[in-house]
Amino acid sequence: MSRFCNVLGILTKPNYPLGKTSRTLRKRLLNPTNAFSFESGRNVSIESTPRFSLIKGNGPRNQVLGSPRNKELFILDKKYMSSVPTQYIDLDGGRKIAYKLTVGDLRKPTVVYVPGLLNTMEETKAVALHTFCEKTQLTLVRFDFEGIGESPGSIEKVNFGQWIDDLRHVVKEICQTPVIYVAFSMGGWISTKIAIEIPEKLHSILYVAPGFNFLQYYYGIFYEKLPPEQKKALDDGACIYFNDLFMRKDFATESVKHHINLKEKIPIAAPIRILHGMLDKDAPYKVSLDLLPMFESSDVDIYLRKSGKHFMTEPSDLAIMISLLDELVQKYPLKK
Repeated sequence: MSRFCNVLGILTKPNYPLGKTSRTLRKRLLNPTNAFSFESGRNVSIESTPRFSLIKGNGPRNQVLGSPRNKELFILDKKYMSSVPTQYIDLDGGRKIAYKLTVGDLRKPTVVYVPGLLNTMEETKAVALHTFCEKTQLTLVRFDFEGIGESPGSIEKVNFGQWIDDLRHVVKEICQTPVIYVAFSMGGWISTKIAIEIPEKLHSILYVAPGFNFLQYYYGIFYEKLPPEQKKALDDGACIYFNDLFMRKDFATESVKHHINLKEKIPIAAPIRILHGMLDKDAPYKVSLDLLPMFESSDVDIYLRKSGKHFMTEPSDLAIMISLLDELVQKYPLKK
């Protein structure tokens, strides 16, 4: 494992020894007790006194009643932020999304990092991937979903289908070689949709704490915790920030159209690796165990970390993620 730690670079700085919690490398703002689960309904834990911020209707951010907390779940030390310039893809209807491209060897697959809910292309795992890909001549594409990070748009107006479309444009317009999706949490759901839709661009998938089909489910759970006036606001189209997540009735309802059918085999035959922490309260690791037999692919491995949590950003977590990515690249070279 030391080889991959050295390749990462940021993990072996004097102030960031392997195995020691890097408190200044990132700051987690999501309270681990405010967890959501998925359709299985396992291990749901809701704080008894939740915090709310209300957006009136679909109005501008200056109409917020009470400031929502920072939506970026990880704040990196600035000296470890990547210096890759931001570019933009123009989408239909005047929309656009921000991305960063690390150009590598076109004889190798392209790595696409697909972030989780409200995460950005500068969160810890994304920057670790940048460091590794830059040193190993792998092309890497990172991006922000519409309304998140550097991508224009409003979280009060965007729908889940548009986020799927964001990844569709990234794969079709930027990726010149088959794609390895490194997909975190909700990014696993979106990556699976595009991998099925564009199989000719698929190399393999590395899931990190994947979560499928959960938005309507957690909306229903959190909705029941709200006082009557907040429920009415949601019913009338408001956006509410709930413990670092956001709630919109139309966003949750629209996401159901994009559910992955888990009653049938998932039609992906490519190599798949799953990395999950056994202390994950947001997406219990048993979700990944249930997914394991669902893929058509026979080349599916799961790696469980006994001490791992949802965001998998400890140095040892990152080292394993990078080692799994390296395995996929080395074991499955592109055909000449």
